[in-house]
Amino acid sequence: MAIVNTEAYPFRVSLEQVLSRYGGLSFYDVISNNGDTIKEAKERINRIIKDEDIKHYKDTKNPQLLFYSVLLILSVLGDKKIAEKVCRKEAELFAEDLEKEDEENLLEMANFLGIKVEKKKIEYHVTKGKVVLNYAIYFIDYLRLTKNLRKNSKFSLSERIIKDGYVFIDRKTLLNLIKEVIYEKMMSLVKPIPLSEIPDTIRDLLLLRKGITPPCISALFKKDKKSEEELKILTVYMIDIGSSTDSIITMLKNNGIQNPEDFLNHFIKDRKTRYIVYNCTQLKKMNLCISECGVKNPLQLYFGRLDNTS
Repeated sequence: MAIVNTEAYPFRVSLEQVLSRYGGLSFYDVISNNGDTIKEAKERINRIIKDEDIKHYKDTKNPQLLFYSVLLILSVLGDKKIAEKVCRKEAELFAEDLEKEDEENLLEMANFLGIKVEKKKIEYHVTKGKVVLNYAIYFIDYLRLTKNLRKNSKFSLSERIIKDGYVFIDRKTLLNLIKEVIYEKMMSLVKPIPLSEIPDTIRDLLLLRKGITPPCISALFKKDKKSEEELKILTVYMIDIGSSTDSIITMLKNNGIQNPEDFLNHFIKDRKTRYIVYNCTQLKKMNLCISECGVKNPLQLYFGRLDNTS
């Protein structure tokens, strides 16, 4: 019977299962009491962004909590490029560990990820000798798995042996397929989370950048009933700090905007025009300034170097 190490592959344990170990506490409660895990997650993301080496999850202190903390930070950031880079690197590390697994564990992992692979052997001769392919995936299932990967020669049908309705593959190709499915699984778990939904106790811990959310902006996020002008300010602010479109649309929907896409498009349809959130002088005139922050524009409080996040 296959025994797969869930410390090495933390995505095999759901967040709900992880939280069950903490007596029913919410994820936010758990990580607020595990500040070191959040710091480790931030450092992990930073190192990936800067193309530096990171530990395999099995070599970390609390791999499953760390894994979901990384996903949480990516969700809060709302930056697709960062998410793609981080998830790609994580998938590569998982694949490195899988290379060392025996066949039983490898096939069990494939099954867990929804890859319907069978042990079917086929042999054929080429100029350099004999080729042996030990695995097969039903043709339709292979097409489904590789629909977004066909430009990659590693998965092209022209490079595969097809017989009796099956596509035959070797261990290396199976590992590459698993790596791609893990990447897609991680990306599917990165979902927009407006900063306003994050408890104050951990908001600053989660921010990847050096800066913090300006007090005036934070107050607007918390305000129950926002005017259209205030929603415009929040929309422009979120655009300026690089929030994803999904994050902004979620914020607008939660604040009663009936056509959030149209509302947002007003500010992004003209790429030649760059909207910048009001400066502090204007915000004071609008009675929205609530603290003397020593800056001229709220954005100055937010932006900072990625290597200074602790």
